[in-house]
Amino acid sequence: MKATIIKSSLAALTLAGMLTAPALAQTSSASPSPSAAASAAGKHDRRGCPEGFDAGDQAGVRICHNKAGTWRLETTDPAKTGAHTYTGTLTTDGKFVDVQLVRPENDDSASIDGEGKLNFSFKTFSGIDGIDFHVADQSTEITFNLMLDGQQLPPEHIFIGKHGRHPKKDPFEMKTHHHKKAA
Repeated sequence: MKATIIKSSLAALTLAGMLTAPALAQTSSASPSPSAAASAAGKHDRRGCPEGFDAGDQAGVRICHNKAGTWRLETTDPAKTGAHTYTGTLTTDGKFVDVQLVRPENDDSASIDGEGKLNFSFKTFSGIDGIDFHVADQSTEITFNLMLDGQQLPPEHIFIGKHGRHPKKDPFEMKTHHHKKAA
């Protein structure tokens, strides 16, 4: 099956569209979305992620999920350590949809294959790189397999949810919390 590649150039087009949105908003009665407002103000849109994982913090990956169903995976490194490459494969028993890069640069990418696999690669300095995504309703779990500079990411460098809990191992699984509809 043909893979869909999300590169930073696509994200740049999205950003360009968001930057032109304020000019268009003057002729519209619609209010800008909270994420567009946060982007326009230059703030990091956390999409429901808690405070406490900021650019330049300890090297690692943060994973969180909000009530609207958006998942976010972010990476960062301390400024003094230089660049590191974070890669990973996420798999689900359903499909990944609405995949978007967060704060993309030319060396950041993500791809989905339509068969429940999402691959990403970020070269992270002391900033934040990441992806936002949703999973289709039939999905019940996501398996995360995370790497740092070609080596399995140690669990103590993975922060999950609002309390920053660590998984017991990497790779690890998380439930999507989709509820089956009554027949």
